[in-house]
Amino acid sequence: MARKKIICPNCGGEYDASLTCCPYCGTQNDEAAEKEYLGRIGKINRNLRNLPKGSGEQLAGSAARGVRRAVLIIALIVGTVLLAFGIWRAYSKNEVNKHKSDYTAVQECYKQLDAYYEAGDYDAMCAYYQEASEDHDIYHWKHARLCYALDAMQEVDEYWQQEKEAPLDANDLAEVMYCELEIAGVQYDSDAPDQDVAYVDERKDAYIDDLNTRFLTTPELQKQFADDLKEYGGVPSYEQCQKRLKEMQK
Repeated sequence: MARKKIICPNCGGEYDASLTCCPYCGTQNDEAAEKEYLGRIGKINRNLRNLPKGSGEQLAGSAARGVRRAVLIIALIVGTVLLAFGIWRAYSKNEVNKHKSDYTAVQECYKQLDAYYEAGDYDAMCAYYQEASEDHDIYHWKHARLCYALDAMQEVDEYWQQEKEAPLDANDLAEVMYCELEIAGVQYDSDAPDQDVAYVDERKDAYIDDLNTRFLTTPELQKQFADDLKEYGGVPSYEQCQKRLKEMQK
């Protein structure tokens, strides 16, 4: 007869229902785990019932007291195991339920983000992404890199306006450099959809010009930072930006 199969509520993998946890992601199979623990307790009970029986004289005195102590110790162990199992099972169920809830919330975020993207409402898309990312792990959304690039452009624009009134300090300049590298790095992100890369390419010239004339002032530096962006999938290093600024100040 074919063995019963179940579907993991966490990863969706199919596996033997007799296993105590999913072999793919490790999520506990409550029913099998409970049977395993109850089986162990049943074995202890059987061992208690099968304790050697002797005459009244043999069970008298210290031997009888020893048996009673052994039974008491075993009972305490069984009670502790049952309590620990109850706590563990409750915790595991809470974790599974929390995962399901988080997964559902993330999927709802993706639907809303997709709606903004399809409508071309990128301002609303970026604002929603920033707000939702504070509570949910939505960094794997397929157009997340576009949000990063558009936010980076907006941040650089704000620094340019600020610079008209007063010079930028070292921290501000590091932020500008990082944002401009983030814009430049979109083309090196293999997960970024082609249409998103093209959208950024159409708007990035002013930021790349500022990056090269303000920070990466030689072809050697431009190649060095481009190579780093390629190596890390288009993600810049803030520490590297700070290091470059310190070198410029010498």
